[in-house]
Amino acid sequence: MIYGHQRQWQILKKTAEGEKISHAWLFSGPDSVGKKTLALEFIKLINKNKIENNPDFLIIENSKKEIQISEIRNIQKFLNLKPYSAPFKTVIIDQAEKMNAEAANCLLKTLEEPKGDSILFLISSKPETLFETIRSRTQNLIFYPLTYSEMKNFFKDKIEKEKLETLLFFSDGCPGKAINLINQPEKLNIFFKTITNLPFLIKSNFFSRFKFLKESKIYLEEFLDIFLKYFRSLLLSKIGIDSEGLLFPPIDYPLEKIKRNIKLGEKINFLISHTNVNPNLAVETLMLYV
Repeated sequence: MIYGHQRQWQILKKTAEGEKISHAWLFSGPDSVGKKTLALEFIKLINKNKIENNPDFLIIENSKKEIQISEIRNIQKFLNLKPYSAPFKTVIIDQAEKMNAEAANCLLKTLEEPKGDSILFLISSKPETLFETIRSRTQNLIFYPLTYSEMKNFFKDKIEKEKLETLLFFSDGCPGKAINLINQPEKLNIFFKTITNLPFLIKSNFFSRFKFLKESKIYLEEFLDIFLKYFRSLLLSKIGIDSEGLLFPPIDYPLEKIKRNIKLGEKINFLISHTNVNPNLAVETLMLYV
């Protein structure tokens, strides 16, 4: 089912109606925004058949750490075969940014010598980390978060009314995030408890903050995401921008402290994502200085 992303869908439909479809696409945008879903729908459209158990369709997903060169070589072997029953052999590489250098170089050869009856879809939330030579050989289609109104209209009948605003706040306009949270009600409750306690947490002493983190059963990366979400929302309210879907009433907090906490949170987030820093120590440092 397609909801939102109508501009992207119209581009794809128009492409399907033309004489030639690009042999390689890069669908970029936030995690869980709907990139892979639209790629699957497009494949169904051009091949006029189901995806399940289709010998002409291959997907690389759920890679834990890296996409290895062996997986790209399997793709090459797959594409070397003629379509069995569909017009096109189609491949999706989800989280394409996880390709290591060997895998990326191997994929580049496939992009440089495309098969006329094959279409490759790269799905990525971090397209800037892909080789420029790969990006330049793909048709880029950018996906954006859905609006608050779009999300509300879509999910209002899928969750209890009293939990809807909480769901929308933590979904960031990404339907996939919302669906995951609906399927994990305990996690949604933990998120809500965390953000509603933040105003009191930042005014308490370090030991109280640490105790809360220890007892809240929340992953540190998730706490950091909520921390940043909270202060960014406060910033919007503070500078007079209407923050639709704000989950909590604005509190009296100095603007400079809000900016400082955002900057500190972003720095900690970068260190956790790009270095071997201990996440526990990093978040404890954050709690020490807010």
